[in-house]
Amino acid sequence: MARSTIAVDCCRPVTPGLMDQQIVGGMVHMDAAPWGRQTFTNVAAEVKGLNRSRMMRTREMPQVRVVIIPAPVVANRTVAIGGIGEPGVPTFSPTPANACFKLMGMQQRSLLFFPSTTMSD
Repeated sequence: MARSTIAVDCCRPVTPGLMDQQIVGGMVHMDAAPWGRQTFTNVAAEVKGLNRSRMMRTREMPQVRVVIIPAPVVANRTVAIGGIGEPGVPTFSPTPANACFKLMGMQQRSLLFFPSTTMSD
């Protein structure tokens, strides 16, 4: 089974359980890399509805471990706390890109990962 460890450094985690769920949920959306191709005609999406899009199957889901970096002991009040936002989906993209590089020695510089997508050294 595939495994993935994701570290999150958001300075001061407010809801660690929800953060964990959000990051793991982002892994489900990694199906955009191999199957998320969408084409448009006259500004309209050709594939309409998630029921017509290939989604990751349960057996394809990697085992995910989320590590939340502890908050600093001393708070720096000159820096805004901010928030975690929506990092689950976009932060995953380097994982399959790095796997492509490790397997093929070529660096993937664009999503989606389709055969027609150009790869460069």
